[in-house]
Formats: sequence, structure tokens, C-alpha cells
Amino acid sequence: MSVTFRIPEYLASFTGRRTSITLGDSPHTIGRALELLWNQYPGLHDRLVDEQGQLRPQLTVFIANDAIQQRRGLATVLPTGASVSILPALGIWNHTMDHPRRTPRNRKSHLRAAMNGTKKIAPSGP
Repeated sequence: MSVTFRIPEYLASFTGRRTSITLGDSPHTIGRALELLWNQYPGLHDRLVDEQGQLRPQLTVFIANDAIQQRRGLATVLPTGASVSILPALGIWNHTMDHPRRTPRNRKSHLRAAMNGTKKIAPSGP
């Protein structure tokens, strides 16, 4: 069976503008499936993994509805006919917010108000 990758729009420039890619092979692990994907689209490699070969923290890879980061990482076994989605990690915003309940949308309006001079932002950090 095949494996289908869903590629985010911002990475599609490395896949010839394709956001859905089906591999004819049936690899056993997500790591092997990614290797096959990189053979076809080498520009994706450095955008998905770091110098140590680990998935970049700003990305989340899902097999169906399960994030591989919560399982066995790149050694996660692929089921037959798997659908793999590569998405930006949603938690990245949480590390930069100064209030735990502020959403990215509220953060943008907060920053926009500060840039327009209607609200002052106190410096953050230690």
C-alpha cells in the first residue's frame, strides 16, 4: 500500500507546489517514509529535520490523528495506507506569550496596538 503526505503550503515551494504527495512504496516506519520523500524532494530534508537528524521542534508530524512526537518519533511504525500530515507546531506560540490565556490572534492585536502607539508593552524576560 501507499503512504500519502500532506504538505503545508509554506513548504510546497520545495515540492513543485504539491501539497499532497503519495509514495508508491510501503515503508515500515515514518523515518523510512520521510527518507523516500526526501529522495524525491531533497529541499524538504533540511526544513523538516535538524543537523542531528531529529524532527525540528517547530513541526508536528501526524499519522492519522496521532503525533509521532508522542509515540516513537521517527521510529513510529506506519500502518498500511497511512496518511501523514506535516504541520507547524501549535505550541510554539505558548512559549512567546506573556499571558497563558492570550491567543495568537489576541497577541497580534496586542502587538499591533503597541506598534501604533496606542498601548505600551513592558519589556519581558528576566
